Amino acid sequence: MADVAGKKIVLLYFYPKDDTPGCTKEACSFRDNIGDLKKDNIEVVGVSFDSPESHQKFISKYTLNFPLLADTDGKIADAYGVKMADRNMARRVSFLIGLDGKIAHVTDNQNPIRISPR
Repeated sequence: MADVAGKKIVLLYFYPKDDTPGCTKEACSFRDNIGDLKKDNIEVVGVSFDSPESHQKFISKYTLNFPLLADTDGKIADAYGVKMADRNMARRVSFLIGLDGKIAHVTDNQNPIRISPR
């Protein structure tokens, strides 16, 4: 993410697990709306506890057009306070990080995010 800091707004979204119904719906919604997001200078980055191999399968299966970070040790989830208390998974939380590197908005909603076209 260091390569986009200060150049793009980052939509950093945490999700529980690759290739599960809610997480797939959310990822595909971002995929389908990436053009509008990029017009607004927004870079999407997904994060879960899944392995890099799991992420590659998920990206390939659904033709995802944004990166997924493998937070296998949970350090990123801990830093953002989104780790589920009783499981090695992240809660479904999104952070909009401005050009200044500060969090501009947080969406803490357990329902998958669906982005609607403008």
